[in-house]
Amino acid sequence: MQTNLFFITETWLLPQRSLPTTWTQIHNFGIGVDRARRGQLGISLLINPSFQYTVLPLPIYQESKYILPCQCQNYLIICTYLPPALDDQTCFDLLTESLDYYANNYEFEHLLLCGDFNTRLGDYVGDKRQNSRYQLFMEFIQVHCLTLHNVDHAFGIPTYIKGTGANMAEQTSIIDFFLSTHPFDMEGISMSITTDIYLGSDHKMVHFELPHDFAPPPITNVHPRLLWNLNKFKPSQDHPNRHLNHIRQYRDHIRPRLDEFVQLAQPSILSYIPGHQQKQEYIDRLNTNLIDIIHSSLDATIQRHLPRPKTWKWFYTQDLADACHRRERLYKKWKNANRFNKILYWKQFEEAADIVRSIIDKNKRFYFRQFCDKLSTSEFSKAANKIKHIKRSKSRLASSVFQHVDGPQAAVDTITTSWQDTYDGKYINPTVEQIPIQFPTSDEGFDIPILFDADDVAYAIKCLPTNKAPGFDHIKSEMLKPITDLISPVLHQFFALCWKFAVIPTDYNHAQVIPIYKKGPVSDPKNHRPISLICTFRKIYEICLYNVLLPRSVPLDPVQGGFRHQRSTLDQALCLQELIIRYKQKHKEFPTLLFLDIKSAYDTTDRNIIWKALQDINIDTPCLTTLQLLFNNVQIEVLLNGHVSTTPFNPITGVLQGSTLSPHLYSIYINSLAQALRTEPTSTNNNNIYSTIRMPPPPQPITRGNTPSPLIMNSLFFADDVVILGNARNTQALLDIAEQHSISLGYRWNPLKSAIILPPHLQSATPPPSYAFQCHWI
Repeated sequence: MQTNLFFITETWLLPQRSLPTTWTQIHNFGIGVDRARRGQLGISLLINPSFQYTVLPLPIYQESKYILPCQCQNYLIICTYLPPALDDQTCFDLLTESLDYYANNYEFEHLLLCGDFNTRLGDYVGDKRQNSRYQLFMEFIQVHCLTLHNVDHAFGIPTYIKGTGANMAEQTSIIDFFLSTHPFDMEGISMSITTDIYLGSDHKMVHFELPHDFAPPPITNVHPRLLWNLNKFKPSQDHPNRHLNHIRQYRDHIRPRLDEFVQLAQPSILSYIPGHQQKQEYIDRLNTNLIDIIHSSLDATIQRHLPRPKTWKWFYTQDLADACHRRERLYKKWKNANRFNKILYWKQFEEAADIVRSIIDKNKRFYFRQFCDKLSTSEFSKAANKIKHIKRSKSRLASSVFQHVDGPQAAVDTITTSWQDTYDGKYINPTVEQIPIQFPTSDEGFDIPILFDADDVAYAIKCLPTNKAPGFDHIKSEMLKPITDLISPVLHQFFALCWKFAVIPTDYNHAQVIPIYKKGPVSDPKNHRPISLICTFRKIYEICLYNVLLPRSVPLDPVQGGFRHQRSTLDQALCLQELIIRYKQKHKEFPTLLFLDIKSAYDTTDRNIIWKALQDINIDTPCLTTLQLLFNNVQIEVLLNGHVSTTPFNPITGVLQGSTLSPHLYSIYINSLAQALRTEPTSTNNNNIYSTIRMPPPPQPITRGNTPSPLIMNSLFFADDVVILGNARNTQALLDIAEQHSISLGYRWNPLKSAIILPPHLQSATPPPSYAFQCHWI
């Protein structure tokens, strides 16, 4: 008997906790109990990994602790737990209001209501007696036209049995029910109560099976990634030198193939190929060839492996499995034994249950110690990131993956449509100059050679992080690090071709975007951040280009601290504190702080503004052309649960989140905002209200008339995060400047995620001041 959806009531599960299982979990967490480590209440739903349909968690009506709603295709399913201490009328008022809420806000054809009602219905279900909830329950099912399936399919079978080997008299009742609408449309319903499985509870498992008219299940996609046994390239604790043999075989296999590739990647060959399109096709073939060389060498040395099945349980050891089987066997013997053997089997069962608990506790201690030892021996940054990830995952919902009631493909297409609207360039300022891509004027390509060498490529490979998801080409950094000295000159030669002839492999511009949940309702596509998985070869190329671009790029304003060398969020926070202290010392009052958030900052960036800024400082044409080719011709497809977008799209605006170059390019884009804010009149008059700093001296000798003027500090940036310092007189003017700047550059602020911190003397004003910003009051 296979179970697909498994509801559990009275889980006592507190927030930021989960159950140790491979099944998908949806929770309505319980609440804490004073002076106790456990909680109370709590409802959970476990979804079998083999269940092929999407189960969509719904918002819990009024955040009630007594219901857990979800939707599966055209079924609304609500599991409830109505504790005995809850007022009878309150119980059924809650259920009635909940049903009305979901009926008014969601589309469904069938309702399935189940759970522990703590209601005794007497002869109506074959129970021994009634309780005070009987009349209210009967009125509830009549008003909502519900059918109680215990009557027809499990009449007289108790769902609650209290009794042990020491107490032979069993107390039974029927308080766990299954109800539904339209019973005649669901022929083939069956219901059973399982009494011979130990659940650690006096409640017995109620199994309910019903036919459905669901649409055919989605086609199960193969795993979206090609996987190899890359651990063979790592030393193991038992065999510290075994990986060297695999690395040697890998290097020996790939070396002659790379030599053959070098012969095909000669500039003279591309010089004889006429037309840019033909060159593009040749570069694409070279890139595919290089990928195939790596794949075939991995196949020949460490072989591929299949992904683990969804039902894989790393914690379910053979010792634990054997102990659980023995416990279940003794429990069944106790259930079926006569009165003289019941006490004997009960004692044996209790001993077996204690063994299971002791094995679980032992394994928990072992794995926790193993985890701590691994953290203590790893790099501090990696350990800190791991702890940060654990804390973040525990503070979020059990399921933070975007879902759609019509299945995973519908979810992918829905989020693709939403993001396509974000990237469509609706905010672009039409007066901004369009910067065309400058291609070489001859078949010989650009005259300026590539500005990095093979050692820079080797350094870029070394900088690549490990244990990261690959891009479209399935290449990971772990595949390249053992052959860094072999592949670095090959990649350099290939990148030199791309630079010289202004051609980028098509795969480099194929971005698979993963939705990463941020905050807010999970069902809103806007609450998921698009993180791009790009090809590893593109990452290497970008790292090399970044080191070329940085010393030649637009000088960034000193207030920008985002993704700059030896500048961090802590540095910016310290600078902000220092600016506040100096303002307070000078004016005897605190400044007004404006924390502003840009809506979809990276995704709405008008790239022409970046190219214009780089063009104005006369950056090398091949470098600018390469950057334009890397970002102007990107194709985006969403990847979610192994499914990809039906229709990929080309973004009109934006720089890829996940690209090495994107943070610096975005800093160029937003760079002019700091200077615009300094033009506010009270910031530039002789009685300057802000702190100032001296700019670094220019490269030419300082003479009379070219001494650098003090730089006004009335804002701080960290990438797209902005804080502005104002006062009662100029706050609105500063907001107006920020709003006008966003219109001119083609982005928009998000007033709902922006905030103003007023100084104490303004907080106590009646009424406190409010300011207009992007058609909102903040």
